[in-house]
Amino acid sequence: MTAKTPLNPENAAAHFFGRNTAFEVTSFGQGNINDTWKLTVSQNGHPQPYLLQRLNHLVFRQPEQVMANISNVARHLMAKNYASGILHPCADAKGSILFCDEASNSWRVFPFFECTTTLETVENPGQALVASRAFGAFLEALADLDPASLHETIPGFHNSVARLAVFEEAVAKDVAGRLAGVREEVALVLKESALFQHIFNLKLPLRVVHNDAKIGNILLDEPAENAVAVIDWDTIMPGYLLSDLGDIARTMAASCSEDEADPAKVVFRMPVFKAICQGFLPPLRNILTAEERDALHLAPRWIILEQAMRFLGDYLAGDAYYKIRHPLHNLERARNQLALYQSALEQEEGVSACVRE
Repeated sequence: MTAKTPLNPENAAAHFFGRNTAFEVTSFGQGNINDTWKLTVSQNGHPQPYLLQRLNHLVFRQPEQVMANISNVARHLMAKNYASGILHPCADAKGSILFCDEASNSWRVFPFFECTTTLETVENPGQALVASRAFGAFLEALADLDPASLHETIPGFHNSVARLAVFEEAVAKDVAGRLAGVREEVALVLKESALFQHIFNLKLPLRVVHNDAKIGNILLDEPAENAVAVIDWDTIMPGYLLSDLGDIARTMAASCSEDEADPAKVVFRMPVFKAICQGFLPPLRNILTAEERDALHLAPRWIILEQAMRFLGDYLAGDAYYKIRHPLHNLERARNQLALYQSALEQEEGVSACVRE
C-alpha cells in the first residue's frame, strides 16, 4: 500500500542528512509492505550507502513502537557481541530515529550492507543450511531478552485462530464479489483449519522471535554462501519459536517463490527441509522446551496454511493488505501456498523424521 499523496524520499533524506548534503535516491527491493530506496550520501567526499524506508502506516499503526523494538534488539545484540550484522537505526540531527513528514508518512534510515544479496527461493540445501543457521543463532542470541520488554507491533500477528475468524468474515461478506470463483480453495482452508486451534491449545512459551523468518530476510554475501545479517526487524516481538521455523520452511523448502502462478510447479522439498533442521535447530537445542520439541513437526504446515488463508482472505476483501501487481495476484499466491501445504502434508512422516533427527 502507498500513501495517497506522492511520496517524497528526497525530503526524508534531506531531513536526516541536511538539505545542503549531496545525495542520490534510487528505488530498491520489492517488499510487499514498506517502500524502500537506496540512499547514497556524499560524506567527506566519499559516497556512503544507506537504506531509506517509508513504513506502511496501514500495517504498522504505531511506528514509534516498531523503532523502539528495533533499538531494544540492537542494544541487546551489541551487549552480547553478536557476530552478525546488526540493524542500528540512524538518527537525525536531534537524535530521532523516526521522521514523520507533512503527509503523515513515517521514515527511517539504516546502514546499507554492500556486496550482499537476497534470495527469493533456495537453489540448493547448502543455501538453506546457511540461512536457517543464521536465524537459529539470531533467536538464540535473543533468548534471554524479556518478551515483555517489546511492543506487539502487529497485535495477533500469528494468532491463527483470530485470523481464521477474520477470514470467515471475509468469506461471509464477499465484498469484492469473488467468492464464487474460489469456493474450492475456501473449503480446503476451512477443512484444515483445526490445526490452528491445536497450536493455540499447546500453550507454547512466548519468546522474542522474528515473526517473518523468510529466505528474503537473510542478507547473504554475493556468492550466496555465507550469511551477513538477519534483516527486516519490524515484526520482532513476542511470539512462538515454531512460527519462525514454519516461515523458514515455507520460504526455503518451497520449490518456487510464493509468486509462482502455476501451482503444479510448487512442491515441498524434503532435502531442503532436512538442511533447514540441521541449521536452525542446533543453536537452539539448549533452550527448546519439551512442548516445543514435540510440536516442531507442525511448524511448516501451520505457517503455510496461515499464509494461504491470509492471501485468500485479502483477495476476497479486495486486496486491502498486500501489494499486488495484477488483479489475480493474491489468488495466485493463495493457490501456490495451498499446493505447498498439500505437498508438506503428504510428506508429514518425513517432516517428523527430520525434526527428530
